[in-house]
Amino acid sequence: MPMTKKEDRQFGVLMCFCMFSVMFLYNLFVNGLLGHMTWIEGVLTYVIGFVIALLIEMCIVEPLAKKAAFRFAPKGKKIYFILTLSICIIFGMVCLMSLCGYLVQSFSTGFQTQSILSDYFSIFGQNVIMALPLQLLIMGPLVRYVFFKWMKSKQTAAI
Repeated sequence: MPMTKKEDRQFGVLMCFCMFSVMFLYNLFVNGLLGHMTWIEGVLTYVIGFVIALLIEMCIVEPLAKKAAFRFAPKGKKIYFILTLSICIIFGMVCLMSLCGYLVQSFSTGFQTQSILSDYFSIFGQNVIMALPLQLLIMGPLVRYVFFKWMKSKQTAAI
């Protein structure tokens, strides 16, 4: 776990960047847009989406997830807190980013069906199926490893 507020922000930005990058490509692939966007459209969409994801993560999801993790995580082992926090962040981010994606899709192409809830839960389901194992099995451990190696080398250089 990051020790200072600055480290916490750096870790959050790194994790958000990695997760958003993979989920962005995944959603382009699932929606058949991977080869149909120009590079400029893709970069612009990526940058705007990343800024939105980072703001949602830092301002809404992370503070609420930390409160939930402190309250519901079994006491005693740090791993329980990390897993509870990760799961809370995953579901919070998937809920809100799926809503953002649905709204952007609906504004650009119009509402495709009569059931807004059905469309939203379909998007939510396909995103949570990818995000949950991606975060818990791949990105979480990888980003923690890279971040703490970087922090350790930074501390060693300062001494």
